[in-house]
Amino acid sequence: FFFPLVLLLHASEVVLNFIPHHTMPIDSRLANVDESGEDRGYYHGTISREEAVARLKEVNKDGYFLLRMSATQKNVYTISLQAGRDIKHIRVNNVGDDFSLGKGKEAYPSIWELVKSQLDKTMKSTKGDQAVQLRYPLHAKGEAIAPDLLANSKDAGMDVGDFGLDVMEFMTGGLDVRKLVEERKKKIEEEGFDGLNVKE
Repeated sequence: FFFPLVLLLHASEVVLNFIPHHTMPIDSRLANVDESGEDRGYYHGTISREEAVARLKEVNKDGYFLLRMSATQKNVYTISLQAGRDIKHIRVNNVGDDFSLGKGKEAYPSIWELVKSQLDKTMKSTKGDQAVQLRYPLHAKGEAIAPDLLANSKDAGMDVGDFGLDVMEFMTGGLDVRKLVEERKKKIEEEGFDGLNVKE
C-alpha cells in the first residue's frame, strides 16, 4: 500500500512541476486558462444588455459577473454583474491600448488584467447608485472569440480579412449559428456564391 502511494505522490509532484508557473492563476476563480495564460471563459461576446441580464438571472446569485462587448457601441466592453437582486452594468473605457473603469482610474494593458485587479473590490456601476463587487465569473456556455485573440490571429497563420463580416460577427459572439445560416442563404439567393466573398 505504501509503495503505490509514494509513486502517486511523486507523479503528482512531477506533473505540478511540469506546468509552467504563468499558467497557474493567482485566483482559483479564474482557473479556466487558455494557451496564453488568461481565463477568457467569462467573455460572452457581443450580446445585448437584456441578454446579459437573462444569463445572470439564470444563476441569480450576488457577485456573479460576465464580460461582454456592447451590442450598441462598437468595440466597447461592458461588465455586467449581479448586485443583490439587481443587475448592474459597468462600461469599460479604452485609453489608447489600455483599459480603465473611468477618467482618472488606473489603466491596465488588457481587459483581463483589469478584471483580475477588480475581483472583490468595491466599485460603482454606470448609474453609480450602488457599490458592487465582482466575485464569481459566469462562464459562457458557447464559444465567443475575444477581440484580442482575433487581433493576434496572424501569428497563428489566420487572416481575419479572409472572413466576411457575418462570420466575424459569429466568431465574436454577435451572431448565433441560425442567424448566420439564414444570412448566408439569403446572400446566396440574392447574389449567388460570389456574394459570400469567400477567398480560396
